[in-house]
Amino acid sequence: CRCIRRMSVTERRRDDLDTFLSRAFSFLYMEIDLSGKTAVVTGGSRGIGRAITLGFADAGANAIPLSRTESDVEAVAKEVRERGVESRVETLDVSDSAAVEACFDRIADDLGIDIVVNNAGINPEAALGTPSDLEEGGFELVTDVNLGGRSPVPGRPNRRFRTLAER
Repeated sequence: CRCIRRMSVTERRRDDLDTFLSRAFSFLYMEIDLSGKTAVVTGGSRGIGRAITLGFADAGANAIPLSRTESDVEAVAKEVRERGVESRVETLDVSDSAAVEACFDRIADDLGIDIVVNNAGINPEAALGTPSDLEEGGFELVTDVNLGGRSPVPGRPNRRFRTLAER
């Protein structure tokens, strides 16, 4: 007797998309050797962010996925470690400036940071629901994350990132 777990259409589509994106980004990074580098990806636990995180790992970089959902981060960090590089479980809400600073300081102190991909975003429909369901502060949350997600890279030299001389 075969017992096969039936997946919903949504689960199947998400699984297919994650598989496709992982393969696509792995292919892009295959020829690049990022051994000894550390890449941090905000929104790195799902969709394109997950694929980018795993692509960096496939290229030999330590890869740190950041997201608000710890279980999602744990799953991707495990996949990264299975590729033979380091990762860690860090949750982060990019709309919280103090949390962004603290998180990037911890990672920089532990592994250093060479690459940052600012990929975090919120699906407005999932976050807000229909216009009639809109709660106070919901719209601001989506715009804070999608348009104003706090970047640890302010466009100027920063002590947390390695300089070219240190690489």
